[in-house]
Amino acid sequence: MLSTEQTLARRRWSLASAYAITVVVIIASGVIALLNARTQEQTAHAVMRANQVLARLTEIETSMADAETAERGYLLTGDDSFLEPYHAATGSGPVAYIRRPSIDKLLADTHALPPATPAEAEMLQRVETLAHAKLDDMAATIELRRFGHLDEAVSTMREDRGKRIMDALRIALTNLRAEERRQLNASEQKHQKAARQALWSNTLACCLALITLAVLFATSRRAQNALVRQHEAFEMLADNISQHAWTLSPEGKFQWFNRRWYQYTGLDRASDLGEQWRTANSHPSHHERVEAGLRHAVETGSPWEDIFPLRAADGSFQWFLVRALPILDAEGKVRHWFGTDTNIDKRLRLEQELKEGNRRKDEFIATLAHELRNPLAPIQAGLELMKLNPAFPPPLVRTRDIMSRQLAHLVRLIDDLLDVSRISSGKLDLQLAAVPLRDVIESALETSRPHIEASGHRLDVSLPAEPLLVNGDLVRLAQVVGNLLNNGAKYTPDGGAVGISAQREDKEAVIRVSDNGIGIDREMLPHIFDLFSQAPTARDRRKGGIGVGLSIARQLVQMHGGSLSAESPGIGYGSTFTIRLPLVDWDGGAGPQEDMATPLADVKRVLILDDNEDAALTLGTLLEMAGHTVALAHTGREAIELATRMSPDIAFLDIGLPDMSGYDVARALRANPALDNLRLVALTGWGAPRDREQGREAGFEHHLTKPVTLGAIGAILPDLALPERQDRV
Repeated sequence: MLSTEQTLARRRWSLASAYAITVVVIIASGVIALLNARTQEQTAHAVMRANQVLARLTEIETSMADAETAERGYLLTGDDSFLEPYHAATGSGPVAYIRRPSIDKLLADTHALPPATPAEAEMLQRVETLAHAKLDDMAATIELRRFGHLDEAVSTMREDRGKRIMDALRIALTNLRAEERRQLNASEQKHQKAARQALWSNTLACCLALITLAVLFATSRRAQNALVRQHEAFEMLADNISQHAWTLSPEGKFQWFNRRWYQYTGLDRASDLGEQWRTANSHPSHHERVEAGLRHAVETGSPWEDIFPLRAADGSFQWFLVRALPILDAEGKVRHWFGTDTNIDKRLRLEQELKEGNRRKDEFIATLAHELRNPLAPIQAGLELMKLNPAFPPPLVRTRDIMSRQLAHLVRLIDDLLDVSRISSGKLDLQLAAVPLRDVIESALETSRPHIEASGHRLDVSLPAEPLLVNGDLVRLAQVVGNLLNNGAKYTPDGGAVGISAQREDKEAVIRVSDNGIGIDREMLPHIFDLFSQAPTARDRRKGGIGVGLSIARQLVQMHGGSLSAESPGIGYGSTFTIRLPLVDWDGGAGPQEDMATPLADVKRVLILDDNEDAALTLGTLLEMAGHTVALAHTGREAIELATRMSPDIAFLDIGLPDMSGYDVARALRANPALDNLRLVALTGWGAPRDREQGREAGFEHHLTKPVTLGAIGAILPDLALPERQDRV
């Protein structure tokens, strides 16, 4: 490879020749000079190649000789440190001080240089064969010595097989070197001939030398001026980039800072550069770490990157992304370091603001859900009371049922909003267990069947006889399947068909939910699972929903390691949603069991604490109709006093109270030895996993989320005796 100086010299010569040639002499000398230049270039490459080959052959011979010496030293002493030259030759094993390429690398580099003649290629192939044979022989001897067979190793060496191979290798190397030197001499002679021709052509142009001297001088002057301008342009660019820029010596001493550095730090250009860096990098929490990182990079020659604050001229600190790269010379040694400091203070602050905004958004949604659930609780309880009233006017039953369905729909909307927030923030936890797929589908059908039947649809269910087991959260998977079934019922005209099937496909359980409803436009299919996405035809037939159900469903399935896809031939041809979940082995055991407190029996005295008087009153009325003695409280202190007086069997406690939290009330009740048998139920609008965990820590056995249904209360109080419900007339 030509050096920078050689390249510049060649350019100057070409430029001088171009100005020296005039008319016929200029053309003739130019052609000759061009031919000579090509010849010299070719011969120069040949000379360079020959020298490179000779150098590698010498390295191969030296490396083989050192490896042979190492073999003998190890054979005599058994000390592994003697094998370092051998390891260096083979490219294997620990090598502490030798920085020589392996024999294979040297041979590969030599092969990479195209041979000048076929004979040279054959010679090189023989060298490679003998080198590998010698290395194999040494490996065998070393292995004998390593495993304690010293006598066999010595006997092998005395056979002189290795010596014969080494002698043959030296002869092959000598022959190859001789061939390379012959090629080198021929190239040098050709180079000299070209040089003589160049001298002759230059002599012809000497008459024009004086004329062209002025031209060359002027051209050189212009080139120097161009270099000066380029240097000035580089300095101007470095001074006006948005980052700080700086350089280090190979030893890590600061050599230069750009103008941006001084504008930011306000430091004096005449002051010590190292002291400038220490002044800027003076944050007590980062100074030592940054200095250690930069020092390590300089010692190892590896690129350095870090994020830390730098002191500004006003004494404040701003965050920077700092990078430093080593600039290497042709030999791979560090000539100097170039570093930049990029101000990312605004970006980091913006990221922090976004995180804070996300946190506030999650808090707002949770608070909104809580505040929405509170007024829904008395409405739910009131509707339950209406259903228990046998004298409820029949003409109003339909209105009551409509209100019940719309209330349940509103609760689902609130739950969907919370799920979106939890999934997007990574706070949704799955209760994974081995779940039979049949249980998932039956649970989903239990909740979706009333919606399907209310629209007069035919429901087709096809489940496999074999048990299919998946690793999942039963509640969440049933939520996904139920959402698909509800959508099928919602977007199918009355009297249509909704079907669900399950089967095994390879190692996956596949659930398909299909309908013959309005279908999905082909252009809408790729976006059907986007958040808040609704097809135009779906909006035209809107029966409620905010476009988050399918997005939640797909993310829940993906959290289970599965996939959810949609298919539809087009508008008016129905749709099919396919869930794929990985199967787990079936051991014939029972399915997952709910981890919940034991239901209570023989409960008579009930304490209800809720600052929403309507909610407390309606729930109390329900329980009184079941034959329980009910006491109502609307503050925490009032509840504690009532509990002390009446010794209730169970207490339903709201969490958000005006004077103290429901958790504090629970702790106070748990601290009263007279209430050891009291069971506590959290009845609140807060239903996140964190809220449930706090409830368990405070002493709650159950956690119910408002609005609560009779079914949820009945799961806790199995002896709840109520009049027959009047769900239909």
